[in-house]
Amino acid sequence: MSDTETRISDPYQIKSGVYFTSSGNEYTVETTTLLAGNVPLSVLMLTPKKAPTAIVQLMHGMCEYKERYMPFMERLVDKGYACIIHDHRGHGASVLNDIDYGYMYEAHGKDIVEDAHQITVYAKRKWPGLPLVLFAHSFGTLVARVYLKTYDYEPAAVILSGPPCDNKAAKPGLALVRCMEKVFGSYAHSKFVDDISVGMFSKAFPDESPCSWISTDKSVVEKYEANPLCTFTFTLNGYKCMMELLVSSFSKRGWFLTNPSLPILFAAGADDPCAGSAEDFKHTVMFPWRMGYYHVQWKRYEGMRHEILNEVDNELVMKDFTRFIRKSLKIKNVANRNKN
Repeated sequence: MSDTETRISDPYQIKSGVYFTSSGNEYTVETTTLLAGNVPLSVLMLTPKKAPTAIVQLMHGMCEYKERYMPFMERLVDKGYACIIHDHRGHGASVLNDIDYGYMYEAHGKDIVEDAHQITVYAKRKWPGLPLVLFAHSFGTLVARVYLKTYDYEPAAVILSGPPCDNKAAKPGLALVRCMEKVFGSYAHSKFVDDISVGMFSKAFPDESPCSWISTDKSVVEKYEANPLCTFTFTLNGYKCMMELLVSSFSKRGWFLTNPSLPILFAAGADDPCAGSAEDFKHTVMFPWRMGYYHVQWKRYEGMRHEILNEVDNELVMKDFTRFIRKSLKIKNVANRNKN
């Protein structure tokens, strides 16, 4: 790609500078790039004019990008919180070439988790001494849940929005994708894998457009379907990483629980096919509780689908999330005395 060519991510990126929220509060936007090996991780940071009282680190979902969370981050800035979010590798501006969307650069799921922890370390150095809250959506919740296996001492609270439910087909699906990757290569795409994974969600709303499962707000769906940063599909390497994270997030192996008092909130639309049925959601919520976390909360929003922050009544969701953060920051960290 020559210096004169424009990346498709460029028109969607927020530039560094001074901005104002809809409430009139001033904040500064900064951008940077961190390297994970040779992979550029594009990072966006928002700092309120007044000294922030906490940090919120956000992890976006599959086939989207960090700037889609600007409305929520502006709300967090209004509450006095600094925000940091990065594009996962293979998403947004965290690609080497435009053909790399959905490709994780020969990575495994654990590498995406380490990317996220690198952002945590960077955030705590930029805003020293402040508590950090993790917010994650969908695919990002898989990253966050596996992140907690090793790094649950880092956050002061965790919000998991639209968490994918457990799937009995995940392990055989992972084995299949690994075999296909060896045969066809990491860059290869598979319509069959697309159809049996995220393609299943659109079947919940057969009379609507393919991406209608993300929101009841048709304008949100139309913008999503018209956006090239949302309409790409994962490569076999991408699906392998996603399935590794899904399997690991529901596995009892590898947990180093050090912060049992960590407040965790699960939130999902009641009509979200990714989060599954009420019973599926209950299983998802109860898993960390069974692992030893006792401050686990949950809420299902009636009439909402996958992207609850992009629903018609998203104001209610934002209020719930900011209230949870405020209350959670008052909870004292209690070390796990049963740790070996």
